Amino acid sequence: MITGKLAAPEDFEDYYFLKSDELNINWSGHESAPDKEKIHAWYLENIQRKDRYFFLFYEPELFDHAVGYLYMDVVGENNDKIDTGHGVHSNCGGKGYGTQIIQFALKYAKDNLDFINGFEGWIASDNIGSIKNVLKNGYNKTEDVKQVTFASGEIKTFEKYIINIR
Repeated sequence: MITGKLAAPEDFEDYYFLKSDELNINWSGHESAPDKEKIHAWYLENIQRKDRYFFLFYEPELFDHAVGYLYMDVVGENNDKIDTGHGVHSNCGGKGYGTQIIQFALKYAKDNLDFINGFEGWIASDNIGSIKNVLKNGYNKTEDVKQVTFASGEIKTFEKYIINIR
């Protein structure tokens, strides 16, 4: 069972480890690991944002590094929705960590963010694991679709998924 904690400055190496993973590089739309200095500055800025809840996840009995991360961004016309982004290191895949991260996000919002009414998220149509994950956690697919151009020039179709929590 993983545990989540709010990301702190001293956790940067764990985050960099996750973002340098080949699987996370691919889903982030990049072709190579991020520049360490640039992502460090980005990390420090983003863990302090007032509209983002930024978590890292650990399972110390099995791994000596973070197994995943989660961003929960406050969005919507009334700032009453959460848009999530998450990732799990490829060495930790297939163990249900992605599901646990989404369950953590839903519970955290229900217990701590009473101004949040629901979640929404955009998932690449070929990201079968993430689609299964959100559907398993009660999300519904909408008719909303958008095209996203990655740094490599590749264009992917993203579909919107939502869940109401109140």
